[in-house]
Amino acid sequence: MKNKISLLAAMFCIVSSVSALNPSKEYEMTPKDVDLTFEEVTIPTDDGAQLHGWYLPAVSKKTSYKFIIISDDGDGNMADQIEMASKFLTLGFHVLLYDYRGYGTSSDFDVKKKFFIHTQFEKDLQGVLKFVRKTYPKLSKISFYGQGIGAGLSICVGANDLKVRYIIADSPYTYFDDMSKTLGAAGEDFMFPMAYDKIKMEPKYNLESVTDLDKLNAKLLYIVGNKDPVYHAKMIKVMQKLRPARTTVYVVKNATRSNTFSSDKEAYYNQLKDFVE
Repeated sequence: MKNKISLLAAMFCIVSSVSALNPSKEYEMTPKDVDLTFEEVTIPTDDGAQLHGWYLPAVSKKTSYKFIIISDDGDGNMADQIEMASKFLTLGFHVLLYDYRGYGTSSDFDVKKKFFIHTQFEKDLQGVLKFVRKTYPKLSKISFYGQGIGAGLSICVGANDLKVRYIIADSPYTYFDDMSKTLGAAGEDFMFPMAYDKIKMEPKYNLESVTDLDKLNAKLLYIVGNKDPVYHAKMIKVMQKLRPARTTVYVVKNATRSNTFSSDKEAYYNQLKDFVE
């Protein structure tokens, strides 16, 4: 009986460590609620969607050209990332938060809750990057931060861009077959895209697609909880080997994907600080 209970607990842990797509239309808070200066922006995508975003200017007394785009994990909306945005403001960055289509007040989209990710979300992040470069041309030192699917998308959009500086990926997926097998073993049946560009959607194949690494500037920080059975350290080590000279790994003790930050906020912040300074 004890073994059976342990097995059920392990399976629950696996399932609960992965967020199904769960869009929220309502914002529980805005940057104004925590006294952060911000501007509401509308971001067009190449396929006609309109994304809602919040631009938060840097709070540093010194002139800053650093800009970071934050991508959520698909559970909730961009309001969930306000505290994380504040950490990057403290580090001297300008910050852009945005919602995927179907989230918050971005364009309507039929988000399937049993899908692991929609390919349209990659178009959303591409649109955000294009918007930032057009709207804030002087803020040229662009970086990415993402959690879960947002981490994977940040790698796919930013890793091979010659002008991107840093990519911080908290609990990224590697490629869909790998995720499907891991989740299937837990009895969880997520749906994955069928027709897509692997380089645009799957971090492992994206990182493998460029062999002349000397032309690239992007440095990668992978963050992973050592107790997470899905987004685990073994998976991240495979990713690290693809670009070892440009990659740093931060393993958060006694954490899963859901609490890599909240389990020790000071240590997490210090890792970010050491990586970008």
